[in-house]
Amino acid sequence: MTRSGESCFTLLRSVDVSVTGQPSAAVGGYQATREVMSAGFCVRWPDGTPCTLIEVYLVHRYRNGATVQAADGGSLRTIASKLSHLIRFCWDTGCDFWELDDDRYFQFIKGLSQARRRDAPALPCRDGNTVRAISGECVAFLKWLQDFLGFRDDLIGDDSNFRIRLKPERGRPGRRGHGQGGGAYRRLPPIDTREPKRPMPTAHRNRLWDAVSAMPTPRVKPAWCTTPQDGEWLSSFLKSRRELLLYLLEATGARPGELARLSVTANADCYKTKKLTLPTLKRRRVVQRVIDLQPDLAMRLELFIYGYRATLLLHAQHAGGVRSGDDRVFLGCQGRPLDERALASDFARIVRVAHLDGVQSCMSMFRHRFITKQVAIHLQTFLSNSGAVRALVTEADYRSILKKVAVVTGHGDPESLLAYIDLAWDELGAFHRVEAAQRIEAVVDATMARVISLCGEVRRRHGRVPSIVEKALEALEALRRDVHEALGSAHPNQPTML
Repeated sequence: MTRSGESCFTLLRSVDVSVTGQPSAAVGGYQATREVMSAGFCVRWPDGTPCTLIEVYLVHRYRNGATVQAADGGSLRTIASKLSHLIRFCWDTGCDFWELDDDRYFQFIKGLSQARRRDAPALPCRDGNTVRAISGECVAFLKWLQDFLGFRDDLIGDDSNFRIRLKPERGRPGRRGHGQGGGAYRRLPPIDTREPKRPMPTAHRNRLWDAVSAMPTPRVKPAWCTTPQDGEWLSSFLKSRRELLLYLLEATGARPGELARLSVTANADCYKTKKLTLPTLKRRRVVQRVIDLQPDLAMRLELFIYGYRATLLLHAQHAGGVRSGDDRVFLGCQGRPLDERALASDFARIVRVAHLDGVQSCMSMFRHRFITKQVAIHLQTFLSNSGAVRALVTEADYRSILKKVAVVTGHGDPESLLAYIDLAWDELGAFHRVEAAQRIEAVVDATMARVISLCGEVRRRHGRVPSIVEKALEALEALRRDVHEALGSAHPNQPTML
């Protein structure tokens, strides 16, 4: 039985979808051509009954180009997630997919638009763009039922003869949010204009650090966590893992999927080399890029690998769980590697505790922050070496600078970084940076992170701290405010990122 709020689908790995065959003299007949998907999904109705039509449709989408990843299902998971809303609606209204009509489908769209978050009833569960994307996938599925399986020939189309009426789609077919071509539903909510993502502001970054220190031990504990000492160690492990995630996001500009695949073997001697080896996921071919690390972060990474991570695997091994960790740095409490979705979910928990879930705060904003700083540093170096000013920087100069930045950020096309030029000039204009100022800023950022972590650790361990410790904490907080107020008053045009 699927309870309310539970997922309607489950990830399966190595799914055999063989359906074709060829003559075989060895067996005296036809032999199936084996075809195995690296991942598939078991889809069910809310009462647990298999929803076979959706499962077959997912295989159809796989054969028509949908990407599949063994770790989390790839784009098939996104498709299954969108269709799960239609599954629940049809179950709640007691109709099958082919029994839908325009009135029922409009009630489905209206329910998606009006749903509110449980933890914040004033906020909608999803914006208009998300509703349009869900509807687009549902329209594609219903057209597949009509055109490929022939359940009925009047289910969905763009004139009055169809039960669900569409409007002709403008622009190129197959656009995201409008199905696989052939029109979109005619009564969708308007498109929401989203504010473009900007670099992570320092104020938000510091609140995330505060939240990491304040996060409680999870209610559901792993099997090896049986004593209060185990629970205390688990809290320390999670705090260290989350701090390392924030450090790496800011210091490397890595994508979440790249951090999920961060190799222990490739970075076993990172403190000695002061280098971090990262996979690049945006390329069609597998590419490893190397990023310089500050000694403090390199030491922190090695301590996590050989300290917390190694101890966690020992706990899991003694409890009969996993043994190797699959050569991944980031592991869950059971010792299994965290995939990209799990890292994103953990980051979302930090955002909620930091009370930033009502504003734009995501891991990619750390990447924008990193890229902006890289472009600014290379611009400053170019200006220092050439003696040029902004008006004399040519397009060829910009392309040369962005080509160097692309090596660090993992972009295949340096021109995709053009949008960061203006952000970088804003940063340089606000701080009038020279090399010494860059080093000072890096030291201040790292020190503030350590101060926040230390304050949270003291409060977590002692609760009511002695008065002398409380005064020390107040002094540290006052120092933190004074530093940022001084930076702000020295540069009144300071951009929001810093």
